[in-house]
Amino acid sequence: MSRTGSLLITGANGGIGLETVRQLVHMENGPQHIFACCEELDNIKDLQQIQDSSQDCLIHIIKLDVTDIDVIHKVRDQVQSIVKENGLNTLINNAGINTHRNFDDLTAETMLLEYNVMVVGTMLMIKAFLPLIKTAAERSTIKGMAWNKAAILNTSSKFGSISLNRGIHMSYAASKAALNHLTTSVSIHVKDFGILCTVLHPGWVKTNMGGQDAPVDVEDSVKGLLEVYRKLDIESTGRFIDFQGIEIPW
Repeated sequence: MSRTGSLLITGANGGIGLETVRQLVHMENGPQHIFACCEELDNIKDLQQIQDSSQDCLIHIIKLDVTDIDVIHKVRDQVQSIVKENGLNTLINNAGINTHRNFDDLTAETMLLEYNVMVVGTMLMIKAFLPLIKTAAERSTIKGMAWNKAAILNTSSKFGSISLNRGIHMSYAASKAALNHLTTSVSIHVKDFGILCTVLHPGWVKTNMGGQDAPVDVEDSVKGLLEVYRKLDIESTGRFIDFQGIEIPW
């Protein structure tokens, strides 16, 4: 397999993030460098096994708290030292948290926790890594917009759809709605640089966050997401799409 380019994903030590790394390693013409970022490095045995078994894909496991701007800048510099003049092709903002709070038990602390991780954290990551993504866009020979050329892919949830609001997971849903709005704003800002920016719903997935009652296996979710990634183009930027390629109403 011929591998080129680089990809950074947050929340890579479990669930959708971990499975994304696993499938990227086996993807034909996948990225040469995968920066697998985790908030903590205490429980990364599965990620390390993927790293050890990967033959032609270099996996860099990095500790990263998306709410800490100083740490983010240090990680950006580390990534820069590896990708050098090639830049970073793909940024997947996957880190998330769900406190499962609704109206009666909602607090300022839980709302701010989720907002800081999924909205502020995403924006800090985009701002820090945008220069590297711009470099990738400038150097790429790929025409138009593409996920493996220069892209910001934000993991959201159908709970963030105001049109489909079911009045549950209020704090989580509000944060995801804010993330959706942020994504559309960023997509406008980076469009002239040839950078794709979109937001994706992975489905209700059997993970620690989604629970075992979820109808979608993590393998199927990620397989679907990667298929959607491959099809993203200029018409996809600023849109809200699920893992089956279906557009979700805002």
